[in-house]
Order: sequence, then structure tokens, then C-alpha cells
Amino acid sequence: MYAEKKWEVSAEKVRYALAFPSLVLDAAIAAQKSVEQTIALPEATLTIYTDKTFSLSPADTNDVAKFMNTLRAAKPHLYEHHPTAFDKLDELTRLDLEYGRLSKMEKILSSIVGNAADLPELYTLAPQMLDGTSTFKAAQFPDATRGLRIERILKAIASNLPLIPELRDELPKLLRGESTLVQCDLFKSFAARNPT
Repeated sequence: MYAEKKWEVSAEKVRYALAFPSLVLDAAIAAQKSVEQTIALPEATLTIYTDKTFSLSPADTNDVAKFMNTLRAAKPHLYEHHPTAFDKLDELTRLDLEYGRLSKMEKILSSIVGNAADLPELYTLAPQMLDGTSTFKAAQFPDATRGLRIERILKAIASNLPLIPELRDELPKLLRGESTLVQCDLFKSFAARNPT
């Protein structure tokens, strides 16, 4: 769910940036405009024309990350003329980051579901990780391979809690079989046998 939304917003952000309002990518059109100001940016030159359109040189649209960084570097020089366009790019960037964060939560929950049948210990160990009482060490587990898999999942939970506090709500829902993000019938049966 969040992974798909992240992909959609990310694609929309890239499309928007590549067709950014007032950005002139065509060199022939740029050559016909009157230059108002030229500004050196870290990885490109920003040219602002008298009609407040602009160009970036080089405008490497094939390297989207570099292009986005250059556009962001140009923002302080262009914002007063194009606030709506930059606000929209900022909002798409914010949504991209937010869905990326929530997508990571979804992946963690999915890894618990995907390993639930082989690692039923996760049902009791994951809540201990949330409340800080987990003392699990893979080396102390009888089956080293299974112990490492459990430890990897528990570490993913612990290391992402500061970034994804929603795990504190979603993980118990998953373990009760009530998650709307990820479904696991096995946890419904665990919850039925182990009421809280």
C-alpha cells in the first residue's frame, strides 16, 4: 500500500521537476531570450531571463538526482518569482519522504508476516523489542540460522522505531491479526491462543 504510493509520488515528483514551470530546457529558445542574471550554483549555472523564466546549464535530466539537487540549489534565487511551483515541488518531496518512511514500516511488518510460520518466536519477541525488555541474542538461540533471522528482524524494528514511531501501534495490531496494512491469518490464531 505505502510502497505503491511512494512509487507514484516519486514518479509524479520527477515528472513535475522535469517539466518545472518556467524552466527552459530548449537551447534554441533560451538563445532568443534576454539574460537578466547568471548565477554559479554548486553543479550548474543558473540563468534567469528578463521574463523570469530560467535555465540550468548543464541541465542533466538523465541524472534525476543531480537535476533535482540543482533545482533545489536554484530555489533561493527563483522562489520569489515562482513560489507556487517550488511549494508544489516541496510538497511532492515531503510526500515522497513520508511514503518512503511508511513503506519501510510496511516492509518490516511484511518481513514478520513472511517469517511467522518458521519463526513463531517473533510473536513474543517483537513486543519485547517495542517495550525495551528484549534481551534476545542470536548466539544464545539453539538454531543459529533461525536465531540470526530473528535477530535481523528485531534489529530492524529497534533501529527504525525513532524514525517510524507508528510501529508502536501497528506491530501490536499485526500480532493481534488486526492490521489493515499487512494481513496474517497465522497471527489471528496466535492471538486467539494468547489473549492479552
